[in-house]
Amino acid sequence: MATPHAVREKIVDMFLSGRSYGDISRIVGVSKFTAYSICQKFTSTANFDRETGGPTECSKLSHNVLQHIEYYKKSQPSIYLKEIQNKLVVDRVCAGENVPSITTIHRGIMQHLGMTRKKNTSVAAESTTARNHEWMLDFMEAITNYNVRQLYWLDESHFVEPALRDLLRRQGVELIFQPPYSSQFNVCELCFRYVKICLRGNVEYSYRFTELAVAEAIRKIGPGACRQFAAECGYI
Repeated sequence: MATPHAVREKIVDMFLSGRSYGDISRIVGVSKFTAYSICQKFTSTANFDRETGGPTECSKLSHNVLQHIEYYKKSQPSIYLKEIQNKLVVDRVCAGENVPSITTIHRGIMQHLGMTRKKNTSVAAESTTARNHEWMLDFMEAITNYNVRQLYWLDESHFVEPALRDLLRRQGVELIFQPPYSSQFNVCELCFRYVKICLRGNVEYSYRFTELAVAEAIRKIGPGACRQFAAECGYI
């Protein structure tokens, strides 16, 4: 029996939000293979309907389109929806009947990406330059060659870059620098933020025993927190 359109849409929505095929199968009540097949069709054709036809508004929000929308919003939080729509066409992300409507773009920003006006903050003007844009694309292209389990993050490594690069190269490790003014890719920043939250939770103890307080805060950053930080930066 064919999977109803509403169920297919829910499966794709959960897939875009980062749910695993196992989670989708358990929550929606379909087999893992069915969930996988629907999501794979959506990824390759931007359409999750069984019969091939004109794309629905929901199907226009492919993973690739959402990634570009997220990039536009993070690079320029005040960008208008119409500008996003135009940039999707100019950057050849989609064309013709596959271009999402203004309403669909807004729904993608709010529901799929979880962005609100409060969550969008201003970014440094330097990060929007053509040169920095090239650096960002180069960084993203380099990162896609690795599994997240192969990635390790270092902070302020440029201060010891020559010696560090040589040391890592001898161990078969490639040193990749994040683009300037792009803290959204820096997992270390999220770790620092978590440590600061822990320190502020007990100001007197943190003041009197700073080293111990920092060590205890770092120990609290377990595998679950690391996975969450990596996902928040887009590596998962």
